[in-house]
Amino acid sequence: MDGIARSSLNTIRAVSTDGRASLQLEDLLVNWKNSPTIIRRPVVAGATLCLLLATVVAIGCGDSNPKTVKVTGKISYNGEPLKSGTIALIPEGEGYGATGQIQPDGTFQLTSFKPNDGAAPGNYKVTVQVFPDESAGGDELGLPGAEFGMGQKPPIPLGYGDPATTKLTALINDGETELDLKLQD
Repeated sequence: MDGIARSSLNTIRAVSTDGRASLQLEDLLVNWKNSPTIIRRPVVAGATLCLLLATVVAIGCGDSNPKTVKVTGKISYNGEPLKSGTIALIPEGEGYGATGQIQPDGTFQLTSFKPNDGAAPGNYKVTVQVFPDESAGGDELGLPGAEFGMGQKPPIPLGYGDPATTKLTALINDGETELDLKLQD
């Protein structure tokens, strides 16, 4: 068989160059092992492509992220609101973390998968990274830890920034949660 001819939308025929032999799709389904390679390759490739496409669509259409609940809060150090930085919730055990940016008034809202979607219910360790006060030393102080190069004291004790040493914990329940994080020396 040297060529393929489409005789209608539902029938595919493999035709030899001399026109004497032909094989219709119905024959192909009945006698698959004996069908010409020229028919088998496109059919197998097409079926594989359809299966792959269906798998990608099925995976892409589902929302596999766990349920999250809105989590907001405020954070202070020695009674004063922190003005900038990042809060991170690290799950105790398996799970997904969440982060939030500290606003100038000391408030924050957590994000896990989509902006401000909160966190999945569970127990977490809480870490805090505070950005140094840029007004005290210029633009080069914008990242946590940069104050050490300028001879300044860290804005908060370093233990709050490390999951292994932080004493802050949070329990996120099934409903909307508000955290009040109070850091001390």
